[in-house]
Amino acid sequence: MRARQADAEQRVLLLQENWRHLVVSYVGNIYRTPAVRQAIQRRIKRTYNVLQQIANRVCVAYKIQPVRQLEGARDDQREAFAALMRESRIATKAKTWERHTFACNVAITVPRVYESPAGLGPQLTYEMILPDRCEAYTSDNDPMGDPVMVAYTVKDGSDFTGQPLQSIVLDAEAWHYYDHRGNRIRSVPHGAGVFPGTVWRLEDPVDDWWSSHRGSGIVDATIEVAHLAARMDWVRHGQDRKREVLFAGDMPKIPTQIAGAEGPVEIPLPPDLARLDVFDLNTSIENHLAHIRAYLHQAAESIGVPSTLVDFDPSATSGEINAQQHAALADVRQSHIEWYRQAEHDSAWKTALVLRGMRHPSARLLPPDLVRESFSIDYPDLLYVEEPTTRLSNAKARVAQGLSSTFREYLREHPSITFAEAREQVLAMAREEGELNQFYITNNIPRDPDQRQKTIAQLQGQAGGEASGESRNEDAPDDDPNEPGRANSDRPDDAVADANAGG
Repeated sequence: MRARQADAEQRVLLLQENWRHLVVSYVGNIYRTPAVRQAIQRRIKRTYNVLQQIANRVCVAYKIQPVRQLEGARDDQREAFAALMRESRIATKAKTWERHTFACNVAITVPRVYESPAGLGPQLTYEMILPDRCEAYTSDNDPMGDPVMVAYTVKDGSDFTGQPLQSIVLDAEAWHYYDHRGNRIRSVPHGAGVFPGTVWRLEDPVDDWWSSHRGSGIVDATIEVAHLAARMDWVRHGQDRKREVLFAGDMPKIPTQIAGAEGPVEIPLPPDLARLDVFDLNTSIENHLAHIRAYLHQAAESIGVPSTLVDFDPSATSGEINAQQHAALADVRQSHIEWYRQAEHDSAWKTALVLRGMRHPSARLLPPDLVRESFSIDYPDLLYVEEPTTRLSNAKARVAQGLSSTFREYLREHPSITFAEAREQVLAMAREEGELNQFYITNNIPRDPDQRQKTIAQLQGQAGGEASGESRNEDAPDDDPNEPGRANSDRPDDAVADANAGG
């Protein structure tokens, strides 16, 4: 268990940007020469965080917030549920859950009701339990199923607390707190009647409830790429310019040279043969970067993420590459959403249980059975470009094709409100626009803001010019020679008359 938790801790530290010591230790085990080892360790940076880069690229299920609602419930129940989601700040928390689920393979979220210190009354929040500080206990009848109890540790907010760590056991009845000696301090009942936590994961476990080895290649690649980057800096420091080589007989200076090539290389020779040569040893950086990219691609492919998604070359901006990345990302996102949808449904039901058990004021409007049966979540489509005009164009297309409505598009842009609120706000804006249009018509004011800035003389001149142009277009002959009557259009008037008479 300790080994598993230590491995999970590496992943958490990588997400928290607190992992330089891991690379320092790794480099220390590779190089035998102390001078080389120390020179590379001094150049270790946290710039190349492969795990975080891949997570940033593929964790996009909650980039645009999904719409959570209770289908078929009364308006007051839907409004109460939407208010709870805002109260819990789930819009920001869900992004954190997604990233840690991807990095750590398993995350457990638990709803909890606290008494607000600001005097706002009971408030809903969610706690997250990660594998680096947790052990789960499952049923003997379903060893790979949901836990019936978890034991984990939490840290106080202050680093100056005498005993910053506490142990907690969460079961179907309460949170049980223990001190560092194992003595129970207190219990906080939640009244859910079941284990209130929701397990987030991206694959079914097989013989390992935590799926602890999934994604190990990404962790290894992160540490190795950081080492390669430090080595690249060290090599480039010594081989990014011309190099002086001194052939001389000054033997005592030879042992004082260190790795790093800050100065000229000295080679002992008799004084009569001493000389100074300059060599161009500039080493290309491309081989180092190709080595790093190889690790990036292999690490991504090891967990089913297409390598095209982790091509971080800023110069690769062609439309074909972007389209390939978008298609690959859409497939990965869709596979993740199917797991998240199950977790969201389970979390909504258990949230209702905890609300009732901990006597939250909204519990009377949200009975657990109703939430379990009517909860739905709609993940918006992955947009190729999230630029506002493109988003508006996509919304218009969906409405025009009967795939959506203005109410639903407004709800898509404002996922924290209910459908009833979206409907009322759209209708209110329509009424306001109708009133404004009537004002423009009554006062003979152009609706176009560009036209409103012109004088009456300018508007009249523009209208006259447009009418004149239309008249000229009507008098102009048609250019199509195949159109009926067009064959005679080029004849003189008398010839046309004779032809018509003869016909």
